[in-house]
Amino acid sequence: MWSPMFRRNSSDYIAPFQQVPNQYGNAPMDVSAHPSSALRLDQIGVRFHLFQALEGISFGLRKGEFFSMLGPSGSGKSTTLRVIAGFQAPSNGTVVIGGQDVSRLPPYRRNLGMVFQDYALFPHLSVARNVEYPLRARGIPAAQRASKVAEMLAIVGLTKMENRLPSQLSGGQQQRVALARALVFKPDILLLDEPLGALDKKLREQMQGEIIRITKELGATVVAVTHDQDEAMSMSDRIAVFSEGTIAQIGTPRELYVKPETRFVADFLGGTNILSGAVERRGLDRYLVGDGIRARLPRDYEASTAMISVRPECLSISDASSQPMSSDNRIEVTIERLMFLGSETRVLSRTGDGTLITVKCREGECLELQKGNKTSLTWEESSTVRLKA
Repeated sequence: MWSPMFRRNSSDYIAPFQQVPNQYGNAPMDVSAHPSSALRLDQIGVRFHLFQALEGISFGLRKGEFFSMLGPSGSGKSTTLRVIAGFQAPSNGTVVIGGQDVSRLPPYRRNLGMVFQDYALFPHLSVARNVEYPLRARGIPAAQRASKVAEMLAIVGLTKMENRLPSQLSGGQQQRVALARALVFKPDILLLDEPLGALDKKLREQMQGEIIRITKELGATVVAVTHDQDEAMSMSDRIAVFSEGTIAQIGTPRELYVKPETRFVADFLGGTNILSGAVERRGLDRYLVGDGIRARLPRDYEASTAMISVRPECLSISDASSQPMSSDNRIEVTIERLMFLGSETRVLSRTGDGTLITVKCREGECLELQKGNKTSLTWEESSTVRLKA
């Protein structure tokens, strides 16, 4: 089935769409003159009647970069992809591809390849004919088409399946055909719309590696939409985290995980422990304090309240009587549940005021813990990340 937002005759979209003729950040920028610039969005906004779907979307991509747009449903990532593709005209702002403003150009004049969530393969055409289709639509001579298709099928590992129909392929194989068709004419940018959403977990993980291998081998510039944090983290050079029609933060997977700027980014990307409370001053020192909570803050911290993030793997469990409560970076908790997950055990606990605190222990580290135990959690000051609201 075709996705409703693209539904019509397949040739209305696939053929025209595939015909030709940290650096940039989330702010207006001019990368059009940069020799490696592939795509730039400047202050893109989309409004549907009274609903503002996108506002102030700005970022730039380098050639060969794998860029993911990550966020929950309704956050604006798919609408942004539609704007790049030309399926949705922006209410304001510009889209620049390879130095050319394409904001008002139709999809078929943007030289973009796209893999849809449901792959959108022609069911009556063989694998080879599906991959050949955009070349035929461009008027490429038959001999050149055959050579390019053979080369692409070799890259995606489907050389011996060129005569099969899509219905005779597994989900992963269909996904490779869709990828080959989108890349065979060497588009300026490859767009991926939740391409792994229809696959089971094991196959999805396998295909993540295959997509990276294929796109890096071809030097493709990729913009992907996903709601899966692990998928974005494992595949991307950089990620834009979307929230309510805006970009909350852009960065490498490591930057976003280690130094999230807001509560939303910290909690959405990998899960974390959020601690908030009043700021207590002791001489030159500053502490966030709460019910059984103490965390050191920088000495120049001037606000009366604070909010911080501490990742579950950064917390250590200790005997509550081993250190006085006055020590830095300490939480008093009661163990609520232990979850064995193979290589790690996840410990769920609560503070006196009911705040849920999660700890990740390596195998064998939490064997002595039981539900109802009272204990203390400590962490290194370098693991404290201050957050905006």
